Order: sequence, then structure tokens, then C-alpha cells
Amino acid sequence: QGAGVIDVLPVQGWGDGYGIHITGQAPYLPNLDMGAETRFVSAGYFDAMGLQLAGGRLLSPPLDKAENPAGTMVVNQAFQHKFFPTGGDPVGAHIDDDPKPELKSGIVGVVANVRQALREPQMAEMDWLMDEIAPKDRMQNLNSMALIVRSNGNLSALVPALRNAVHEIDPTVPFKTPETMNDVVSESLTLDRLEGWLFGIFAALALLLAVIGLYGLVNHEVELRTREIGIRMALGSTRMQVTKLLLGKVALLMLSGLAIGWMLTLALRRLLSTVVEMHAGHDFLLLTSVTVGLAFIGILASLIPARRAASVEPVQALRTE
Repeated sequence: QGAGVIDVLPVQGWGDGYGIHITGQAPYLPNLDMGAETRFVSAGYFDAMGLQLAGGRLLSPPLDKAENPAGTMVVNQAFQHKFFPTGGDPVGAHIDDDPKPELKSGIVGVVANVRQALREPQMAEMDWLMDEIAPKDRMQNLNSMALIVRSNGNLSALVPALRNAVHEIDPTVPFKTPETMNDVVSESLTLDRLEGWLFGIFAALALLLAVIGLYGLVNHEVELRTREIGIRMALGSTRMQVTKLLLGKVALLMLSGLAIGWMLTLALRRLLSTVVEMHAGHDFLLLTSVTVGLAFIGILASLIPARRAASVEPVQALRTE
């Protein structure tokens, strides 16, 4: 359906960026970031990536040649919003990249945005046609191109044909194993998944330690109150009453701990947000679920020592001291 090349594949990294100024606009404030990413593409790149034309025209080798006195570019919609915030049309505008007016590069079209990186917001981008680069400068600017092929069929079936086509042009060109864009996105999220797994493992260990600590605390509380439990049962307390007494003590400890945890979470929210993204609506439900889960696990962990304490014979309990 489409094929084209680009010097920096989307999602895999940023292009070269530098500050620009649109001809005729007022000088930009010095503290504003008025930069744009630069990439070199072939004419078929936009169809290969499925980018829709939003205005003007696409780059075309018959029109945009290396011998043209001024370069031409296609920009994305993020560029339009950044440099034309009042709704102006970028098509026909020029950038001040040369002191001579006839040599200033011009914008011929606007296309939809494509992600340069998954972890960062969409940036302004300028796409230049690789055919406009002088042959003597192409190896310097185009030393790591990526071929993009779009198909609605079996992508793996295209690999032998692609390899043969490349080797027919130049047998010395290395043919790397092709990747789908899903593979590219998945590889770019490797660190995110690793961080997620690490946070999950540490959270599970913290939860396990909390449960073990709570179990040990309740067990110790039962041992300290064995004589009291024996006296209560000798005076007529039932096993259910003893169990409720111990569980009430645990519930009080749990509520105190959870309340302190909530206060610390809210107080240190800004500090926590530097490590984990926090959103009020979503995270409130998440934290509430975690709170209920911890309370449930805490009560569950206290049932065994509480039931064991309730099963102690009064005479045996009184003889422990």
C-alpha cells in the first residue's frame, strides 16, 4: 500500500531540533522554547505511515529538487498550533534560515501528527524531502535511514521480496530483520514494563511483610493477654466474645495505621508523583481499594491467633503464670 524512508523512525527517537523563526512574525520571547524537530523523508513516507494531509500538498521530487534555490518542507499539526496559535495557515510561510529572502525555506503542506516518542508530548516537526539534499551531503545526513512498508497482507511474506529488492540495488547493503510498528512500540516500552514489574514486586513484598508483621503483632498481643483471657473465660466469657475482643483490638490498630498512611500519602503526594504518576480521580479509587484490601488482609491474618486464643482452656491459661 505504501513505502518510504525516514532518517529517524517515529517512536524510536527524536530528530535533530533547533530554534526557528517564522518570517514576518514578531520576535519571540527569549524564555520561550520555539524549536522544531527536523527529519528527512522520501515522498512515499507519508502514505507508508498513513499520515493524512491537512492542508497544502505533500513533498514531491518533481517539484522539490536539490537544485531549488530554497528548501521546502511539510510540517505537522503540532507545528501549526505552536507557531500559528491564532489559527493562521502555515502553507506559504517561510522560516528565517537564510538572510536572502529568495533562499528562505518554505512550508508547502501540513500533515497529521505522528509520535516521536511515547513518553513525551507531541512536538513540532519539519519534514524535508531527502531529494533536496545535495548528493555530496547525503551520506552525512542520511547515514541511518529506515524503510517503512505498509501492507494489509501478511507482513512476514514480504520479507524475502524486500531482501531481494534491496540486494538487487546494492548487494553490500545489510538487511536487518524487519520489525512491525507494534514491535517498535513494544521495545520502546521495555523500561516502563520493567519499572512496573519492579514496583509490583516491591509492593507485593511490602504487603507480605505487613501481613507477617501484623500476624506477629496479634500473636504477641494474645500471648501477653493469655492470663486475662483465661480469667475472662473463667468468669463466663464465651469464645465468640474473646474472639471479638481480640479482633476489635486489631481493627483499632488497623484503622490507626491506615489513617496515618492516608495522611502521609496526601502530605507527600508531590514527592510521590516524581516516582509514580498520580491522578486524583483514578488514584482515589485505587488507594481506596488498596486500603480496603489491607484492612481485609489484616483482619484475616489475625483470625488464626484470635481463634487459637479463644480455644485456650481457662485453667491452662491461669496456669501459664
